[in-house]
Amino acid sequence: MRILLTPILLAAAAAAAPSQQLYETISSETFEYAAGSPLGALNGGHGWSAEWFSGATNDNCLVSSPGFDADGEKATTVVDGGGSWRTMSVASYESLLDNGLFGKDGTTFWVSFWCQRTAGGDDDYGGLSLYIRFGGEMLFIGSPSFTEEWGVHDVRFHPAPYTVPGTDCDTLARLVCRIDFLPGSERARLWIDPTDPHPTTTPDLDVLLDDFRFNEIRLQSGNSVTTTGFHFDGVAIDTPAFRPIMSVDNPVAGQVARLNVVNCAPGNNVVIAYSINGPGPVNSPYGTVHLTPPINQLMPIPADAQGEVHLNVTVPPGLSGRTVWAQSLEVTGPGAGNLSNPLAVSIQ
Repeated sequence: MRILLTPILLAAAAAAAPSQQLYETISSETFEYAAGSPLGALNGGHGWSAEWFSGATNDNCLVSSPGFDADGEKATTVVDGGGSWRTMSVASYESLLDNGLFGKDGTTFWVSFWCQRTAGGDDDYGGLSLYIRFGGEMLFIGSPSFTEEWGVHDVRFHPAPYTVPGTDCDTLARLVCRIDFLPGSERARLWIDPTDPHPTTTPDLDVLLDDFRFNEIRLQSGNSVTTTGFHFDGVAIDTPAFRPIMSVDNPVAGQVARLNVVNCAPGNNVVIAYSINGPGPVNSPYGTVHLTPPINQLMPIPADAQGEVHLNVTVPPGLSGRTVWAQSLEVTGPGAGNLSNPLAVSIQ
């Protein structure tokens, strides 16, 4: 079956604006689940290759209400020392990988999340860890053991954690950690409650860590005497944009959706393609296309003065409840181009 997305309006190019660093979200979780649900086996969010694993009975963590931001609820640990793991998708991120793991030298990742110890809780640690699946903990970000402060812990090689004096894990905080993967040691910078999601101000903590890679996260708290519990929300793992970034707003059947492609060179043609048959992969002269044939494509559109394309399209009513896979190509020359991130869009 061939279903066409019908373009109805191309946004006009705006006046050139100062360039700014763009970021691509690799994985995110906003816990948009029913309050009281065990976290295990839930599979929302973006950029994951598997559902949550939260212990043998799926309930090391529970979804609790209200959340700390406008999206969804939050996750709360309820089993002392009981972790909840989720593996990240590495599909289409070959340039960021070293032997299939994130953290290739020369790459940068931002890890951010809301965190707070449960009111009345007495866990002596709680946080988010970067892991290698079935390979162990690489880096802990949160409130390290016996500190009650926010910080990081290179758990493999440094017995003592690094913390920010004067902080308090009982106070809700947005933790933002930038990790630069360098030849040899890695550099980690931590901000507590920055005003910018990717701050450039002086960090609250700036340390060197031993070399590591990762492909999984874990949420965990423990060593409580009476009451276990740490809250987590708004988990995001980003990287500076290294290719065109595609997104879709308002994917509702029978309504107008907006297709966006940014981080292109002004004037370059952009081709938006989609499939209702699956995520591929298919080899192409431009790299791996994450669309299953037959593949539909829209007419090429030149990027505006900001290097962006915005296109309004009518979503056919027959797509309600379906998934549409989409990807775009920035044409840089004859037979050359940059593929965007692939999308799996659930039509409401």
